[in-house]
Amino acid sequence: MKNIQFLFLLATSLFITTYGCSQEPDPTGSEVYESCCGTDPVEFMVPGSTTYYVFVPNVFTPNQDGLNDKFMPVLNEEIKAINYMTIKREVADDTTSGKLYDVQDIDAADMLEFAWDGRDPQGNLHAGLFEYKISFTTIDGFYYVVHGRACSIVCGSEAMVFKSKTGCFYSAQAGGDGHLDMSLPHMEEDWFK
Repeated sequence: MKNIQFLFLLATSLFITTYGCSQEPDPTGSEVYESCCGTDPVEFMVPGSTTYYVFVPNVFTPNQDGLNDKFMPVLNEEIKAINYMTIKREVADDTTSGKLYDVQDIDAADMLEFAWDGRDPQGNLHAGLFEYKISFTTIDGFYYVVHGRACSIVCGSEAMVFKSKTGCFYSAQAGGDGHLDMSLPHMEEDWFK
């Protein structure tokens, strides 16, 4: 019985260590999340219509815990495809390219498979603000583009600011019809400990 209890405690500890956000220093500095959140997520309805709807969260946590791990728009069934999704650093410097992710021709039903996992072309996790531009086509052939800014939150002491930061909207807060539902929890409470 003691062996089973020990294994349970070990497994629980490993889960929290693996999926919780650690308190270790973040080498990127405190300014990395300064301008994150506080801006509205993009919610787009085609003018004159109530049927086409796109919600783009303004924050995600690529920590592989199964919650808000990938950056992607939440679409209703009236959106047929994503023509392209381009993600770039808000400010590129001399040592890095501005482009973080670029994908084209996505069937809306396969959005999760093509969503951005937060990694740059070199395989490093991007922390902080980024810009996106997403083009989509409705089921009756209309073409639209949405753009905005969002944030990738990477584990570290600097990420703890999100424990109480307001104005952050996650994909877990998308209602059944794809709209933002602020009454839904973001599901990251255990991560920001």
